[in-house]
Amino acid sequence: NSNQNTHTTMTTISQTLQSVSKISDSKQRLSQFVELLDSIIKSQKEDDLMEFVKYVVDNSDSVVGRPCIQHLSKDISKLDNDKMKISVIPRIVRKLEENATFEGESGSLREQLAQLYVDEGEFIEAAETLKGISLKENYYSINDKCRILVRVAQLYLEEEDASRAFPAISEASHDIDECTDHNTKIRYYVARANIHDFQREFLHAARSYHLLSHQVMETEQAPILNSAMVTAMLAPAGPARYRILTNLYKDERCQNSVLFPILERMYFGVILREREVKQLSAELQEHQKVNVDRAVREHNILSASKLYNNITFEEFGKILGTSKDEAEDIARTMIAEGRMDGHIDQVEGLLTFQVEGESLQTWDDMIENICRNVETVSEEIAKKHPELVVQ
Repeated sequence: NSNQNTHTTMTTISQTLQSVSKISDSKQRLSQFVELLDSIIKSQKEDDLMEFVKYVVDNSDSVVGRPCIQHLSKDISKLDNDKMKISVIPRIVRKLEENATFEGESGSLREQLAQLYVDEGEFIEAAETLKGISLKENYYSINDKCRILVRVAQLYLEEEDASRAFPAISEASHDIDECTDHNTKIRYYVARANIHDFQREFLHAARSYHLLSHQVMETEQAPILNSAMVTAMLAPAGPARYRILTNLYKDERCQNSVLFPILERMYFGVILREREVKQLSAELQEHQKVNVDRAVREHNILSASKLYNNITFEEFGKILGTSKDEAEDIARTMIAEGRMDGHIDQVEGLLTFQVEGESLQTWDDMIENICRNVETVSEEIAKKHPELVVQ
């Protein structure tokens, strides 16, 4: 019986569509199509809705077809439950994409479907749905194109899938300078920094986060600055990292962070001990934790280069908390990559450092910092005990 009822309903819909299509006046014909569509949506019958879409896409002219589908894309939200929407919208989209006339309406439905997936926590499905939108300029402005591409990247990043987020951000980068939507631009810079972060390109991430911190409201700066400090400390030790550490150390906004004391020790080239390493690790995300040992060892090697002219790898391994062979491997890599000046005597098992410019600059900075701290303390003493101030 249910099959008979379904067949009867389908036949009725089909007959009604054919009848309406014969109306000669285009305005009246459109009005009747829309009225029929409203009744189908009200009935909540998915198969009837698909019968309507198929007929309109295959048979109607542009005067009636596009307005009907535009009306559908706005009224699809009137379906009672999300489960039905998630079932029927992909079917509608597939049918619409058989005809290039409906690319704009297909994109609108894809955006609605993506939001339904987000509400269900299906971020990858949402990203894949949005990625299917044809972002042609005749349908989408530069602002909308950038908005959708950045949203695709954000959704992949929800699952920490930076490799699939990257192409969307890369495509958005071609138009982002012309985008006039401030919120889209901010989300673009956040996604770009996150991609660098997840791909363990920590030096690029630190620069991106620090740049971003100057573009957001003051109330939003603290977590972004924290990310800049974390990624700077995890970046490969060497002159490039020292430059970003310098920028962050001299940025007064960083001084209230719990990470600042560790950043300060790294900036001044002080060897990090187990206590500081644990403090740093406590502030890291899961994907960052696997890099902390490497980052700390490389930092400590550069720090040691400011204290020693040369050192045996056996002693060096004790300082780094590792074997002499691993200490030698780390040192060799850093020298080969130009991140440390020195040479290795394998016969003697000896590492000789050659560090000049950076260590002198660091020494000058340390003296400047001590003088500044002494001056601050003197001022505080003078405020509390003015009788001690010599007139």
